[in-house]
Amino acid sequence: MKTHFLLSLVAAVLVNSVALAEKFPLSGGELEKQADAIVVATIDHIRVEAEPSQIERARGNSDWGIYLTLRLETIEKGDVSGTQVEARCFRIRYRRTSWEYISPSGHRPIPATGTRVRVYLEKEDSLWGVVLPNGIMPLDGNAQDASEVTQLRSRAFTYFLPIEEWWLLIIVSVPALACLTLIVRCYRRRQLQKRKPRVTEIG
Repeated sequence: MKTHFLLSLVAAVLVNSVALAEKFPLSGGELEKQADAIVVATIDHIRVEAEPSQIERARGNSDWGIYLTLRLETIEKGDVSGTQVEARCFRIRYRRTSWEYISPSGHRPIPATGTRVRVYLEKEDSLWGVVLPNGIMPLDGNAQDASEVTQLRSRAFTYFLPIEEWWLLIIVSVPALACLTLIVRCYRRRQLQKRKPRVTEIG
């Protein structure tokens, strides 16, 4: 009975982890319900920034913030002012631990500039974000990512410290280790000299 309970508990945790690892694509109805605004637009520009993760917020986790400049054609839902709007989507840059990769990995697809798209937007403070995970729908049906996105690399986990701190640790540790090695060698040399027998000349 206890074994059955433990197996059920483990299975539930695994299923929940898989669900957290990646959000399944939403239907059109689900996207429309979740969106604060829906626009038809053309992607005019793509800007990529390395920034702290908004999903895994522990210090050291990082995402690629991908900002799309959208030239608006039609507003199908919500209040969007102006002829252009910038919307944020993302992909994982790196995580501190492998466990922290169990979270949504970003938006798909993120099409190239010049693509006409229907975008499902949600308000993030004073900015617009794209609804996860498939809030960008190319109207030509081409689901390929932009070259700016395909060139991005997601690093392996960084063993609890941010990657920048690992570099700092290496820069500090190498000279310190060299100094320590030199001190140990000098100490051993002195000890050996003390142990050498003194030779007394008779004559």
